[in-house]
Amino acid sequence: MNQLPLNCSIIIVDDNVVVCQNLESYIEKYRPDFHVLKTCSSVHCALESLQTLSPDLVLLDINLGSRDSFELINEIKETTFELIFITGHDEYALTALKYADINHLLKPICHNQLDTALDKAKEKIISRKESSSNELVKQNLLYSEKDQTKIIIPETSGYEFVFIRDIIRCEGWSKYTKVFLINGRLITSSYNLGHYRKLLAESSSFHCHKSHLINTKHIQRYTNTGIVHMRDGSVIPVSRRKKEQFLSQVIKNNFLFPNHILRLQLP
Repeated sequence: MNQLPLNCSIIIVDDNVVVCQNLESYIEKYRPDFHVLKTCSSVHCALESLQTLSPDLVLLDINLGSRDSFELINEIKETTFELIFITGHDEYALTALKYADINHLLKPICHNQLDTALDKAKEKIISRKESSSNELVKQNLLYSEKDQTKIIIPETSGYEFVFIRDIIRCEGWSKYTKVFLINGRLITSSYNLGHYRKLLAESSSFHCHKSHLINTKHIQRYTNTGIVHMRDGSVIPVSRRKKEQFLSQVIKNNFLFPNHILRLQLP
């Protein structure tokens, strides 16, 4: 069997506990390139697990008691995993899956059929992760180039020419903006925060609060209560509606944490 060099995480969802156990047992014994995070025999368990564990792959029975798997998928905000549907001798469902070229397993599941489906899913997972990684490299290169650029900051006595990389944060103050630099200087600009939000949109800045714009390169710490500690010792709040965006955009893109670590509980 041709094993591709990547370990993929799986959640198995089937209302038949025996099916879940058999699939888990086979994968753990014969497919070291996969690891089972969870088996679920109820919709409630499946929904909770999919939202918190971030699997690479889900083996999902089409019929889940009184509900079907499509209802379950519709309840999930973001589906970043590959799917292998499991179905019985439902001619309509089977024909639809084959016609759409959707990866699926037909009960009773044979091992050859399972291996083929797993290999097919794994190729897609690898392709998606490589694509995501390449995009991240391009984005970081773009941010790096932008950070080498100077911007002009108008103030009451004239104009300041400042490297974007030297800006720690900007704070809105009435119709003005306070710009804090790494050398400890504070520039009070005659332009409002909205001007700098647009000006720094393509850099490593993040508009974390209506009054605050931070340079993510100068973050020293983030707490789960929604507080960012900056290089200059300042403590900046992340607004409640910006927390999910901060976790996915700033932390994931800058530090490459595994997906399951990013599923932090928001207060």
